Amino acid sequence: MNTHKTDRMMSPNKTFTPLNLMLGALTGLAIGVTLELVFSFAISNQYTAGLPSYLDSFGNQNVAVLMSRGIYMMLGVGMQLLSGLYDSDRFSLMSATVLHYLGVSFLLSGAGLFLKWVEWGWSILGFLQVTTLIYLCIWVAMWLKMRSQIRKANQKIAERKLS
Repeated sequence: MNTHKTDRMMSPNKTFTPLNLMLGALTGLAIGVTLELVFSFAISNQYTAGLPSYLDSFGNQNVAVLMSRGIYMMLGVGMQLLSGLYDSDRFSLMSATVLHYLGVSFLLSGAGLFLKWVEWGWSILGFLQVTTLIYLCIWVAMWLKMRSQIRKANQKIAERKLS
């Protein structure tokens, strides 16, 4: 019987349950629609479900909106799946972070090109710079939170040893 520690990516994982994937899709949809509202408010006093160049590329605006909502949901599922990298014993924190960042950048670039947030060419570099900046801010915030939780856990362990 093999008693070696198994890789969590190969065993059942909470990241890949249908419920979590559905929650990822709904989270992606919620974030996408919220960003539509934020950008609509920032640009004008009217709601728009996407950039005019994207919406006009479809014969029917309802189809364009349905497609964009599907993209938001796929982004949410993709992000949920990518978070499984951090659950794996195969990757160091640095490796998981690099792979996660590359996956996030790939997904957002694909969505950005399809939804016409950015055009192919040099402008995609600016898009990737903004993506990188946002990613770094989120990563640092998460790292600080985890560090704080670890310190609190270590304090509780130390207190229990003393008592």
